[in-house]
Amino acid sequence: MNRSSFSSILRQSLSTKYNDRAAIEDASGEWKLSARQLIDAAAILRRTLDIYSNRPFVIYVRKSPLYYALTACAFLHHLDFCPLDIDNPIQRVLDVASQIPSCLILCDSDYILTELRKKTEHCLKVDFSLDPVGLPNEKPIIVRDNSHCCYFVATSGSTGLPKLVQVPHAAIVLL
Repeated sequence: MNRSSFSSILRQSLSTKYNDRAAIEDASGEWKLSARQLIDAAAILRRTLDIYSNRPFVIYVRKSPLYYALTACAFLHHLDFCPLDIDNPIQRVLDVASQIPSCLILCDSDYILTELRKKTEHCLKVDFSLDPVGLPNEKPIIVRDNSHCCYFVATSGSTGLPKLVQVPHAAIVLL
């Protein structure tokens, strides 16, 4: 039985089957990303975040091209991550982040960054651009082994502190 990793299947589907077709589209029609743009954006973000790639990320950004590019980046480049809806209060984000050792909270707003910085220095505002000009590309991206990378899902926290469920990337396979 031939088992392929989710990241391999995702990359293959995006680059061959969908390539220039819309992969992600805003319901209001304000923006869309083709599969090729999504792969390129993931690579740009991977290079931009390279110095932090050994740290898990909490993705705390609004649903936007950045959100989907960060998610694609995490899966395609085998990074640990936990996406959280922007409607979550800052304290819940901090409660989730406190359960992921050495994580970095990624946001897309100056206001949110200011609020996060009142409680932690482990946060970073990410600006999104599909323009690869000026990005460091002298060294190749080192793609991590996906056998230990995880996608974290946070429970509602209705009984107090949100609990995290770890889903290893390697567990996401198609037969």
